[in-house]
Amino acid sequence: MGLNQADSLSALCREMFEYHRWRQEKVSRLLEEIESSILSQKLSGSFSSLNLILKHLVMAEMVWLGRVDHDSVAAMGELDVKGMLAVWKTTTDKWAHHLARSVDDDFKAVVVYYNSQGEPFQNSLAEIVLHMIDHCSYHVGQIMNAIRGFGKEPVPTNFIHYLRSKKN
Repeated sequence: MGLNQADSLSALCREMFEYHRWRQEKVSRLLEEIESSILSQKLSGSFSSLNLILKHLVMAEMVWLGRVDHDSVAAMGELDVKGMLAVWKTTTDKWAHHLARSVDDDFKAVVVYYNSQGEPFQNSLAEIVLHMIDHCSYHVGQIMNAIRGFGKEPVPTNFIHYLRSKKN
């Protein structure tokens, strides 16, 4: 569709989520091809390995889904990369289902939730969706930077690449 055709907040969020889903698939395919020794190799920065960046990313999406679905969020446990990628796909599919059944007004509706310290917050579904996509962008950037640092070729995951891929 592209943003020019987004005539509502819900259409914008759905289009951005489709971009998120496209990016998740590209990142997953890349990580499946990377040797496990690289995925666990020490990094400097906020996360000490690609595995830990991926785990954080997947857990955050699970937590936000639990908040908007008003469902409890189970811990992911210790999984290898294939396991984490499977959980990420399942979580993305659940997000897609949630957004598909949401009507326009749902995207403006306030979601009350609690952070990990038990503090209450509230944001609209649209704000949460856009935050989650932005959060993923940050960590995918970390992943691609680390992959390049290990001498591997990252994949393009920017929004404009998504739009170009839809035209092909």
